[in-house]
Amino acid sequence: METIRGWYANIGKKIKTLAIILFIFGTVMGIFLAVHLVSNYEDLIFVGLLVLVIAPIAALVSSWILYGFGELVDNSQIITKRLDSENVPVIPVEKCYLCPSCDEEIEEGCLECPKCGQEIEWQ
Repeated sequence: METIRGWYANIGKKIKTLAIILFIFGTVMGIFLAVHLVSNYEDLIFVGLLVLVIAPIAALVSSWILYGFGELVDNSQIITKRLDSENVPVIPVEKCYLCPSCDEEIEEGCLECPKCGQEIEWQ
């Protein structure tokens, strides 16, 4: 069980590393495909050049999402560690209901919105 936890230690950094690896892999594969198209098919030279330009850009943009998720995980772990170390008390939050029409805060159980008059259906 301890080895499984070790796999998930520093998971944010691992996700960001994976994003970088996928960017490099996508770029290299795009370059190989472009070279293959240009060198083997005379009628596809324009397509090969287009792939040469678009593949690295597509690899970069697609890796941003994964890298951003890794950053999000890293930052949430940092926040959790800070909160744990500072012994910040958790304050319960009261339930808040919003009118589906105007987003006015309404009390639980009221039949209509006090601001816009929208009928409220409780489930």
